[in-house]
Amino acid sequence: MIRIALAFWLGLVSALGYGVFQVKYEVQEMETRLVHLNRAIVTDQQAIHVLKAEWSYLNQPARLEQLSRRHLDLAPIAASQLGRIEDAPLRPEHAAPPAPPLARGPTPVPPRSVVGASYATKPPR
Repeated sequence: MIRIALAFWLGLVSALGYGVFQVKYEVQEMETRLVHLNRAIVTDQQAIHVLKAEWSYLNQPARLEQLSRRHLDLAPIAASQLGRIEDAPLRPEHAAPPAPPLARGPTPVPPRSVVGASYATKPPR
């Protein structure tokens, strides 16, 4: 009986020892992965910082103005390019547009008139 109990406890201690070592190696692997991820994060943050610096350089108003003068051939609007409101074509006279699908059902009840943030009804006495 003692031998069976001793064998059971030795097996249990061995299994637990094996489990502890497995967990230890998994934790070490996760820590290594965490270090690599933190390094990648720092590298990405540095790259973002460089890209923001480039973006602010490329969007300087003086530089953009110089590039637009060089490449766009823009000129101020002349008075002859402006039209009059009378020259705009009128909307054609058609039948009234169909009612939206939600308005075809029963007529909705109009909401109470609102004064400020409360309804315009008398308070109960």
